[in-house]
Amino acid sequence: MAIGKEKSMQIQEKRREQILEAARVLFDQNGFKNTKISDISKAVGISKGLVYHYYQSKEDILLALTDSMNECLDELSAFDSPIESLKEFAVRLLTAPSEASYIPPLRIFVTVSVRGELDDEEYDNPITKEFGREYFAPIFRKGQQMGQFRAGDAEEFADFYWHYLLGCLVRFLQNKGKESAVPDLNAALNIFR
Repeated sequence: MAIGKEKSMQIQEKRREQILEAARVLFDQNGFKNTKISDISKAVGISKGLVYHYYQSKEDILLALTDSMNECLDELSAFDSPIESLKEFAVRLLTAPSEASYIPPLRIFVTVSVRGELDDEEYDNPITKEFGREYFAPIFRKGQQMGQFRAGDAEEFADFYWHYLLGCLVRFLQNKGKESAVPDLNAALNIFR
């Protein structure tokens, strides 16, 4: 008995999600370079060939993670309070992978970028672009309009905050497996008030 087209599409979409979820966990735990397609296929319980049926390469799997990252960033940008948006971003970025609220693809892209594991000329790593300015500057501008932040160059504020978070992330990654606390975000954001 043949399955219907709609059911087939549902199965394919579920399989894609399983591959991405396994890759997300493995990339975060082992690093992008140290994760093999066979590791992903084993985690999902499918053949390596079936992974390649859905994604041409490990890089394609990594870049497919940008959709969930962008959804998360859009959700955070829509917060009514720019301060709460910036805090929640930091909490999600710096929270342990076992927590449901963290942003694994973003952390993966940062570590892949820092380690030089992705050819930026061939693949468009969203972190190598002006991520801090593009993402945070509009939030800082909104906060300035609402009176939450002082006057100043929102792009400079964005750069400063992003680089602060990157420093926190490096410390978090160096202490992987140990209890790591999220830094005092109020103190960091007070610089902009």
